[in-house]
Amino acid sequence: MTGSPAIATLDDAVARLVAAARLDPAATETIPLTDAIGRHVAEPIRLDRDHPPFDRATMDGIACRAADATPGAVLGIDRTIAAGTDPGTAPPPGAAVRIATGAAVPDGLDAVVERERLAALDEHRMRIELDDIRPGRHVHPRGADGRRGDVVVAAGTRLGAITLGVAAACGHDRPVVARRPRLAIVATGDELRAPSDPLDGPGDAFRIRDGNRPMLILTCRDLGAEIVADRRVADDLDATTTTIADLLATVDLVITIGGVSAGDRDFVPAAADRLGLHAMLRGVRIQPGRPASAWCDSGGRLRLAALPGNPVSCLVTTHLLIRPWIDARLGRDPAAAWCTIRLAEPATPNPSRTACRPAIATPSGAVVPAWNGSGDLPHVVGTHGLVRLPEQSTMIESGTELPWLPWTDSWSASFPGAASGCPAS
Repeated sequence: MTGSPAIATLDDAVARLVAAARLDPAATETIPLTDAIGRHVAEPIRLDRDHPPFDRATMDGIACRAADATPGAVLGIDRTIAAGTDPGTAPPPGAAVRIATGAAVPDGLDAVVERERLAALDEHRMRIELDDIRPGRHVHPRGADGRRGDVVVAAGTRLGAITLGVAAACGHDRPVVARRPRLAIVATGDELRAPSDPLDGPGDAFRIRDGNRPMLILTCRDLGAEIVADRRVADDLDATTTTIADLLATVDLVITIGGVSAGDRDFVPAAADRLGLHAMLRGVRIQPGRPASAWCDSGGRLRLAALPGNPVSCLVTTHLLIRPWIDARLGRDPAAAWCTIRLAEPATPNPSRTACRPAIATPSGAVVPAWNGSGDLPHVVGTHGLVRLPEQSTMIESGTELPWLPWTDSWSASFPGAASGCPAS
C-alpha cells in the first residue's frame, strides 16, 4: 500500500471526512409532506405570513375594551364572532362581542374575558365578575410567534411530527429535503453466518452469526442514509475487490466491516489499492476502533470506509466517523450532535488513545459499564450513547464533565443536571 497517511487523531479524522462530504453535498428532492418523516430539510421553512396572522382569542368569552371591563360593569353584546370569520369593526364603547377560541379579535378591542368570569343578565347583556382586567388578557397578538419570512425550521433539521406540523401550518405541503446518501454495507469474513443459521453443521462450533451487518444497516438508516445493498464476502482478495467495485458503481459510499487490520486475511486495504482509491485514513487513535480506515477518489470524494469487525468497534466507529459524514452530506452540523455529561462514577481512560465508551445516562450522570473488550456487544445493551474520555494514565473522577454523543439525535437529556446542550426529542 503506498501513500498511506499516519494514524489520525479522532478530531483530524472527523475533519477529513466532513471536508470530503462537503465536496459532494447531497442533491435535493421535493416530496409530499406525508412522506417526509425522518428526512432532513434542505431549505429553511419560513413563515408565509405573520403567526398568528391576526389578534387571536385564546378563550371563549367576550372581546371588549379593558377600560370598559371594570368589576361589576354590564356590557351590551353586539354580535358573535366564530373562528374563521371576518371579525368586522369594533362595537361602540361600553359594548362587547361574543367570541370563540381561535377567532379574530376586532381592531380596537384589547381584552377577552372568559365565560367563567361572566354573568349573563339576558341575551344581550353580560356582567363582569372579575377584578383588574388588563389590556392583552387572553389575546394572542398578531405576529407574537413570528413574522412573515422568519425561519421556523432550519435547513438540516430532521423532520418529525412536530416540525412537519409546523411546515403544514406554513403552507409547505411539499418540503425540499436532502436526498439520502446511498450506502452499501459489506461484511467480510469466512467465519460469518446468517443470523438464522443454527450453527449445527461441521465446524460451526467455531463460527459466528453476523450481527454487525444488521446493526450497521439499521444504525445508518436511523442516521439518515439509504441502504441500497448489503453483502457478505469471503476472505479473498479477488472477491473483495470485485464486490467493492460492483457496489461503487451504484452507491455514494461502500462501508466494509472487518478485513481492515494487519492480518494476512485482511484484504480491504489491498482491494482499495487495486481500485485506484486514495487513502484518507489508515487508522484512528481511538479505543475501540483503531483500524478504521477510509479511501477517496481522485476528486477527494469519500468512496470506501472500512470499519473494524469487532462489534463494539463497528458500532462506535459508525457513530464517530460515518455519522459526521452523513450529517455533513445532509446539511447538518456534525458537531451539534455532541453535548456534555458528568461522570456519575470514576472511569478508566486509555493512556495512549482517546477512549469512546458506551455509557448509561442516569439522573446523576454517565456510568461507563465494565466490559470485556470490543467483542463484548452485550454490555452495550441499555446504554444511551458514547462518553469521550481523554488520553491519560490516571482515573477520571466522578463529577468530571466530558463530551457526550447520544446514540440518536432524538435522545432527550431527560435527567436533570445530567447533560447539557443535547438536541431534544
